[in-house]
Amino acid sequence: MEKANKVSVWIGKFTDGDDLTDYIENTYDENGDSSNQFRDDTGIDWFDDDFREADMLQPDLSLRENLVGFSWIDSFADVLIHQLEAMRSADDNGLILLYNFQYLSAESVRPASHVRFVGTFVFRK
Repeated sequence: MEKANKVSVWIGKFTDGDDLTDYIENTYDENGDSSNQFRDDTGIDWFDDDFREADMLQPDLSLRENLVGFSWIDSFADVLIHQLEAMRSADDNGLILLYNFQYLSAESVRPASHVRFVGTFVFRK
């Protein structure tokens, strides 16, 4: 659900950047209705694409270095890194962030999905 100054984060495994993009990009049917695999996997009905960021993690960089390009990251990097270090597996290589969004249904992520919910964090602009 939309929530100001909250960012919800997922981590997952993708073959490459194109795979990550395909996972989060909307497709439209003949009626103009949109869907994407990320929404299907997480049970999210809708989110504003303008507040979505995603990127591949580079294995030769630290988590902190990988986060540099994300918006407002300085305001929540420490807690995000702590959480990622606690749950990240060796093959996790992609992050998805939804800003101004509080994910309330962590149990809704399908077990076979590309992603796992990391958490919702407060950010400051």
